[in-house]
Amino acid sequence: MGGADGAAPSTPSGARPGAASQADARLRLRLQAPDVLQQLLSDLPETECASGDELDRAFSPPDGIVTADDHKTEIDTLILATGYNIWDINFPAIEIIGRDGRDLGKWWRETRFQAYEGVGVPKFPNYLTLASPYSYSGLSYFTTIESQMRHIKRLFGELRRRGATTFEVTEVANREFLDRVTKKLTNSVFYVGRCETRAQLLLQPAR
Repeated sequence: MGGADGAAPSTPSGARPGAASQADARLRLRLQAPDVLQQLLSDLPETECASGDELDRAFSPPDGIVTADDHKTEIDTLILATGYNIWDINFPAIEIIGRDGRDLGKWWRETRFQAYEGVGVPKFPNYLTLASPYSYSGLSYFTTIESQMRHIKRLFGELRRRGATTFEVTEVANREFLDRVTKKLTNSVFYVGRCETRAQLLLQPAR
């Protein structure tokens, strides 16, 4: 992040390639045989993809629900869902105005959701956001927070080293980061909308 008081841009951590490898290894460990993954994916709707935890539960599903009065109801499938849609309406939850009157919520919706390294936004000095665009690692919420905390620690350390009081993401750094992550999403389930691309990779013998 480049700052008005001279804070230097932070470099991306090298944890992300490792995180992807960990995710693949985690799935392979649970699936054991390639044909198991193929069977599971063949029945999934086009826009759904099972996570490692979901696969664990699929192999040993519950056979019913026990209520507070100890009554058990046998079931085949239990679906837990919420109706929240924070991306279209409630994100961010409050009005946030940065430099030159930039409204964060409006700017996100007019341009696209974006945040440098998943924590910073240009024209919002001394502002960090955690549950933000491109912040999630894909492994777990805890992994995400830990990665963000390491990034923020580096940032604050650089501020102290320089004796600076202000940090702010530059437009250039943000654009370069957005371009880089956008290219990485090209063949992902988030863009393709199907699991086949990831499945084909996982079905290949480990190198």
